[in-house]
Amino acid sequence: MSCKTNWYCLFAIQAYQISPITVLGVLPGSSCDTIVGIDPIPINNPPNLNLFYRPQGQTASITASNLIGTKGIMEIFDVHGKMVYREDMQILNGYYAHNFSMAGLADGMYFVNLITSGQRLSGKIIKY
Repeated sequence: MSCKTNWYCLFAIQAYQISPITVLGVLPGSSCDTIVGIDPIPINNPPNLNLFYRPQGQTASITASNLIGTKGIMEIFDVHGKMVYREDMQILNGYYAHNFSMAGLADGMYFVNLITSGQRLSGKIIKY
């Protein structure tokens, strides 16, 4: 076997997370008897918060993705720090969506906080 073939075999075995040394042992006469590998990099998608205000219906669309857990809290504050809305969130497959009526609120900026187990997302909505 050539070194190139040995490397291919070792790579294919490592892809299945089986130790190549245990399976193949040292390859006699090969210049590739030292195995060097790199652990796979986990793919972590960061949480994402999207906030949109719709002036036609005076509603805010709040969506979040890549959330951890199944429950959380959504809080909305005005610029003075007064909580104007609070809701327990139900997260489904890492996703949350809510349409919030801002009809009774004054024009201005509002801060949205989503709190889950180990995550806190914040954003701003401007009502006009």
